[in-house]
Amino acid sequence: MVSTADIIMLGIVSGIRLAEQGRRAYSEATIERELVLPLPNFNPDVTVGVATNYFLGSKHLEENFWLKNLYEKAAHGAPSEEEEKEFLAAYQEFKILDDVKTGVIKGSESALSREALVTLVTVRQFARNSSPYPHAFQRVLGSLIEIGIDYFANAPGALDERSSTGRALKGFLKCIDDLDFALSSVEGIARNLFSAALETIGGTPSLLGGDDKAEKLIEAVSRGLVKDLRERMEKVAATDLSKQEKFEMWGQLVLRSVLSNAGTTILSNPGSYLSVAGADRQTLVSSVGTCVLDAILDEETIDLTRLCSRETLDRLVKSALVTLSEYPGLAGVDHKGLQRILGQVAGDLAGSARILCPDILPEMMRLVLEKSALNMDVLWPEAFRKDPARHLLIAASRELLEGLSMPAGPGEQWTPAFSKTQLIGIAETVLDEVVQNPDWLVKRAAVENTILGDAVKTALASLRKIPPGRISTETGVQVLKAVIKAVALRREFLDRVKIKNEEREALGIILDLMVDGMLSEGVDPRARWILSRGDVFGLVASAALKRLSEIGVSQANILKLGKVLEQAAEDIRTGKAWQLDLFVGELRTLSVAN
Repeated sequence: MVSTADIIMLGIVSGIRLAEQGRRAYSEATIERELVLPLPNFNPDVTVGVATNYFLGSKHLEENFWLKNLYEKAAHGAPSEEEEKEFLAAYQEFKILDDVKTGVIKGSESALSREALVTLVTVRQFARNSSPYPHAFQRVLGSLIEIGIDYFANAPGALDERSSTGRALKGFLKCIDDLDFALSSVEGIARNLFSAALETIGGTPSLLGGDDKAEKLIEAVSRGLVKDLRERMEKVAATDLSKQEKFEMWGQLVLRSVLSNAGTTILSNPGSYLSVAGADRQTLVSSVGTCVLDAILDEETIDLTRLCSRETLDRLVKSALVTLSEYPGLAGVDHKGLQRILGQVAGDLAGSARILCPDILPEMMRLVLEKSALNMDVLWPEAFRKDPARHLLIAASRELLEGLSMPAGPGEQWTPAFSKTQLIGIAETVLDEVVQNPDWLVKRAAVENTILGDAVKTALASLRKIPPGRISTETGVQVLKAVIKAVALRREFLDRVKIKNEEREALGIILDLMVDGMLSEGVDPRARWILSRGDVFGLVASAALKRLSEIGVSQANILKLGKVLEQAAEDIRTGKAWQLDLFVGELRTLSVAN
């Protein structure tokens, strides 16, 4: 319960605060007061209608945001008395300037009204709408807000701390207790985040535990986001309302996502997060929200706010939480690894993503973090921690998307339109292999590409020789995955082999054999009718590549594969019995050539 002494003390402190803010407001109003020199008594002849007509279509409205706001209110008949006076004064000022520029006023002519002369000789301490001081209303209201927060956050018994909701609510109030509401307009941020936190807490049972872990978690997460948003709002011009609204909206979404996912991820594994002492714990927990928010609101590379949904945001946040639980050092002050990874992925992949599918970026961030949690020491060694471009999964993602986004070359016909799901499927296969064997990113001797880049480039070059309409994009995806898995088992697929007086990489020769033997114009139409059906090509290619990875990628084995394909096409052409499952089984048991 709150004691009488506590209430008395709160009243004394509140009175002192309000008195101090009142004194400051009076001093600032005195400093801001305008000095007007005495003038003759001219008869003014200016109305709101005259001023409104004058500014209609004027460039002054586009160049002065504050004037445009006054004009809109005056034009719709809803300005306050103070706004009307300011609008008329602005009319006098701009009309005098325009008249001087156009030569209407020359020499000693004095066709000025009283208001115009008053404006000219008025001495202001600050330019219009640029006073550094908050309004008196802001000071008083802000102080009242601070008093209320202090009361509920610190007064014993003000909140029912026996209830889980009371504990959770206290965690949020503590995070905003040190904000100065009297000096800055942060009450909007705090109010919106408070609503988001309250709704999320109520809908997340894991945040309503019986101990203080949830309270500390909510305080740490909220503190980081409130601080980040406040700094962003202070850097944005007060007139840029759209950007302020954008910051507030995404701040709420990120807070909801972090709290709901942290409730299950962190509180189910508190030792990885909450056992760290003091500021380090706060840095670790709050860094998830701030890093994700920074990546989304960073417009230097690509505007992720257009690409992120609540679902993709939740998946990204969860991956970030899991990665930090495994590698808390990524949130350290020195290198801020998590933030660098997210920013590097967005920067490196933005160009290719625009061509392929912009929506893929948030998912690629999530995928890189998710796979990173498996083996960060190998994927991003400590020696490279200050250079996120050396992160192997980022490098692999960049090479993959660059390869897939390359335009078709001369003689290449198949031009797939990959969906987001298909691109993620290919990327996941590639990144899984890089996790297992980082040498995928090692450059090959006498070749510009890495093993990964060369495999993707060679496979696409063969697939693009397929005439249009013969295979679907999904079949192409199936073949690309099979290629990655085959090369992972046998690097010899990228060795050069001589077949029929042509020497080049074995992988390209194998795929060309299958394309020529199943899908080209040279195949009998009756055989091609069956071999180009549905996913037949994908199943055959997968089986053949898998078998060659087992028995070896030799010249003899490649020639034997070619004969098997020729025989299949001949059997179909001549009407012999042929079944896909039997043919695939034959490929899977292809013996080593003598």
